[in-house]
Amino acid sequence: TTITFHFESFLQEVNTVSQHIVVASAATSVSGSPASCISFDHLVAADGSRSKIRQHLVQMGRLHCDLKILPDEYRTIFLTRNSQDNSIKLDSDKIHAWMFEGNIKILTVPLHKGCVSGVIIFSRGQDPFQGMKTSNEVQEYLETLSPNFVSKLITEQEAHALLNRPTSSNPSVRCSSLHVGQILLVGDAAHAVSASIGQGCNSALQDVQVFCGLLDRHQDDWDQALPVYTAERHKDILAVSEMSDYSSPRTKWMKIEWVIRMVLKKILPSFLARILLRPLPMDLLSNTNLSYTSVLEKTRWWIDRVKRSHQS
Repeated sequence: TTITFHFESFLQEVNTVSQHIVVASAATSVSGSPASCISFDHLVAADGSRSKIRQHLVQMGRLHCDLKILPDEYRTIFLTRNSQDNSIKLDSDKIHAWMFEGNIKILTVPLHKGCVSGVIIFSRGQDPFQGMKTSNEVQEYLETLSPNFVSKLITEQEAHALLNRPTSSNPSVRCSSLHVGQILLVGDAAHAVSASIGQGCNSALQDVQVFCGLLDRHQDDWDQALPVYTAERHKDILAVSEMSDYSSPRTKWMKIEWVIRMVLKKILPSFLARILLRPLPMDLLSNTNLSYTSVLEKTRWWIDRVKRSHQS
């Protein structure tokens, strides 16, 4: 089997009737070279939260999709796991989250032995780094957020790089089906979620894992695997989407409660914390033995409270 890769290219056209796509290279407009017309038997829509394939299916009336702009924006951030003076050491097997005044949140996951990667999240249009020019300004700002903590975990090089990264935002996407005909939707094209729960990449990889397992079960028969994929996977996708929308507290008192719970989790013996404190979504999302549906069921008490606070 020969696989052809088109680098620095973009999807120009989708035709589900004749089953072909048109792919153009970034240099096409300059060189005048023709775009490539590619026929397909099966098509995987993995082209992100602003998926052209999904948009085409919606316009053709073959798919229903709920799309909304999330109230938050973010910048990618990389922190060291240990401060230079060793006064701070982040666990290598945990998701780390901080919440500050002004609806500022930092969420990170371990990247490798000495580093965690994640996002610093803020309300749309309120980028705290807008207008900053130096790494010192970044470190001073982080010091005001969290004295002697987060500012100790960012290097001067990373503070400078942070200023050069764009502010990003993602729409929330929920599709009525994860396949249409011979087209499979995966990742953000099917279920874009907020960066606040750190599950965008994880859920996309899990899509691939689940579908490959179904292909094995059905002897590579896509006609059988596709409807089973939607039937088996859709409930989990709805669950992670709901947690994405309603995991982060928005009211002052729920934020205080969230902080108190985090403090109690640190100071109480683990067995006592499990007895006294009901789990939050972030407590369970790192457990690979639990499905998104199971996590939602176990944290429904919190999700419903956040949801009601959005409606009030």
